[in-house]
Amino acid sequence: MLSEDALLQILGQIDPASPFYRRAAALLDGRLIRNRPAVSVPVPRGPRRRLTIGMATYDDYDGVYFSVQAIRLYHPEVTDCTEILVLDNHPSGPCAKPLKDLERQVAGYRYVPYERIHGNWVRDLLFREANAEFPDIYAVLASAYGHLQNAAAARAALDGLLQRMPGLAASDERLNRPFARDVDRERFLDGLRKAGAPA
Repeated sequence: MLSEDALLQILGQIDPASPFYRRAAALLDGRLIRNRPAVSVPVPRGPRRRLTIGMATYDDYDGVYFSVQAIRLYHPEVTDCTEILVLDNHPSGPCAKPLKDLERQVAGYRYVPYERIHGNWVRDLLFREANAEFPDIYAVLASAYGHLQNAAAARAALDGLLQRMPGLAASDERLNRPFARDVDRERFLDGLRKAGAPA
């Protein structure tokens, strides 16, 4: 078994941006650092909203704060029907508490701490956490993957859609969207059928 000192010596010779370094450093931190800041618990989902506006952040309080304020200032008409979902990818960092505190100040704001894995893929968690009545992203992804003949990805997106809209079929009125051209609407629905949506 490798000692902690030996691992520290190895890490001293490795690029800090490498996945190995990051994983080994996280394991060492978990073992060596005492009195780590507590990670907040996410607030449970509230009532469904018409739209979820999602943001993934890593120590960027200002970016989140000003984005949220811009939405509230320039689009006050959507405040009651939207959820602002903030996924904090560094919930033990310096911005975690101020990000969490925005829940008390902004209606429809929901803070979700998540630090198990870092990187761009955590955006997927935003889609899974979204609490909207019609999460269009799942329908668009299922249709696109259906046309691309990527059966696994199409099925995963369609499952996400069906989870939020049980009993949905390609002919369902809930899928009516304001397409500019009928051919675009039919292409969208055809992609959903190719993804496996019932007719």
